[in-house]
Amino acid sequence: SKIVYAGLLGVAQGIFSIIKNIDFRNINTEFHIYGDGAEKNKIKTFVLDNPNCNIYINDSLPKKELDKIMPNFNASLIPLRKSIYGAVPSKIFDVISHGLPIIFCGDGEGEKIILNNKLGFCSKPSDFSKLNINLIKLNNLDKSNYSKLSENCIKVSKNKFNFQNQILSLNNFLKNSIK
Repeated sequence: SKIVYAGLLGVAQGIFSIIKNIDFRNINTEFHIYGDGAEKNKIKTFVLDNPNCNIYINDSLPKKELDKIMPNFNASLIPLRKSIYGAVPSKIFDVISHGLPIIFCGDGEGEKIILNNKLGFCSKPSDFSKLNINLIKLNNLDKSNYSKLSENCIKVSKNKFNFQNQILSLNNFLKNSIK
């Protein structure tokens, strides 16, 4: 399968530790990285030193360009080393709108959203063994189960996390609370 990560390449995301600890080639997975940040040079060096590692590092792309390439992937990796109380990685909402299941590395609200809405697979930060298992699980989904997961992502995006619906809901809530 083909996994994508698009975003900041900093310590908080931990992409470098993921690529050091997961043998993407061994699990028949391509990992495509789009982004910039403090870890980018380390990632580039790792990829150059390991030319057959199935990891591809790319520059950042504007959202419109990312939206165009998302259909080329089977899932998105969304890592967060430490949960920030009350904060949710906004990438979750962008990714599911494309029907991409999520491989989430983290806990807190992000993990709850993924699990409660059946949007993909979760592992705790730095639990590389579980992450590896989740990547293999994704690879082993048959077409029917993958399609169900992908369709669920789109459904949840349209019905539950739709910005326009949320604005209408907030507007109605405010109207009713003023009365």
